[in-house]
Amino acid sequence: MAFALDLSKFIEKAQGNTEMVIRKTGTDMLAKLIDRSPVGNPDVWLSMNPVTDISTGKTSTQGKAPDGYVGGRFRGNWQVAFDSAPGGEVDRVDPDGKSTLAIGKVVLSAYKSGVGSIWLANNVPYSYSLEMGHSSQAPQGMAGITAAEFQTYVNQAVRELDT
Repeated sequence: MAFALDLSKFIEKAQGNTEMVIRKTGTDMLAKLIDRSPVGNPDVWLSMNPVTDISTGKTSTQGKAPDGYVGGRFRGNWQVAFDSAPGGEVDRVDPDGKSTLAIGKVVLSAYKSGVGSIWLANNVPYSYSLEMGHSSQAPQGMAGITAAEFQTYVNQAVRELDT
């Protein structure tokens, strides 16, 4: 799952501070993607995987994560790249998203004029399912709604330059 932004669309709005506006816009959009990204919810696992004691017939409130699940893997896999989509996954589990955002900020801080596109991508195999609403924590996905808010992020970055 990824989306690319045509950076030329808002150069005029940036009032000569294009690089600063682009860095800020990219950082804010990445932060929102990370924030909107679901992390495992044990309450959901309990309702999906209740444990029943066969001797008593009572259902226990103790459940477990699905086999192979690692909480924060999806959040940790947001990547930033210039001009072409990043490939593959990264080996990062980041339930709160702070490390992923910090790494993304470092990449975005290197942005210079002449870059044609910035890619914010997540390449875990189940990213498409999450974007299509598979998670009750993100029923409308993450990337599509964040991309639809692009102009809001640009406007905010320009306002911050004015202050």
